[in-house]
Amino acid sequence: MRLTPRTLPLTASLLMTGVLPPAWATDWSAAAALGTDLVAKGLSKTGGQPAVSLDLGWRNDAGWTLSAGAATLHDRRAVELTLGVGWQRQWDADWLTQLGMVRYDNTRGRQAASGYTEAYASVGWRGQVSLLVALSPDTRMDPSRPDAPAHTSRLAELAVHQRLAGPWAVDAGVGHIDFNDLPSYRYASLGLGWSQGPWQVFITRIDSNAGQRGVVAPSVAGGRTVFTVTRQLR
Repeated sequence: MRLTPRTLPLTASLLMTGVLPPAWATDWSAAAALGTDLVAKGLSKTGGQPAVSLDLGWRNDAGWTLSAGAATLHDRRAVELTLGVGWQRQWDADWLTQLGMVRYDNTRGRQAASGYTEAYASVGWRGQVSLLVALSPDTRMDPSRPDAPAHTSRLAELAVHQRLAGPWAVDAGVGHIDFNDLPSYRYASLGLGWSQGPWQVFITRIDSNAGQRGVVAPSVAGGRTVFTVTRQLR
């Protein structure tokens, strides 16, 4: 189970982890990453600061998956913890479907901050194109604040993963998020990746109009280029 950096679109991550060699049908995986930023859904979670993350994954031959992760946030004392469960089915050589739920929680030292839960479903084709939809009943735009208000959000994301010559690949994605009581916004990303053995290097350009729409501060939502180095530990 090959883990991917959090700066990629979620559907691109699903594409890259979806089709595995038979020897990895039931196994654990782990990866550590260092990035110049930590971006999700077009928004920076670190305020433009570097982030270190560690992700663990498990999948069995029945299609069930488990995932857990931790990443440093804006002031290094804050950490985002994630825990996920899912199921996937490779119907044939072309089509893959995935269902799952992920819980995000932020902590600051010994103090717990707010978190949110997200359920998702995706369909992928040949490990190259994927469409994902997600629903969260309690999205928080500033989860570092314990009193941050919760919003119902709906997400749709399309991603493309294309291998190039040798160890190179291109990833691109576009997404749209709609809220029950906030303006909707869009985001897009385009990235170039290099992979050699357990090492992966990514450069990704990410933009969103969330700042222009008044969803978050422009400094969190503005366009940015992110460099990420990932080491597969298992």
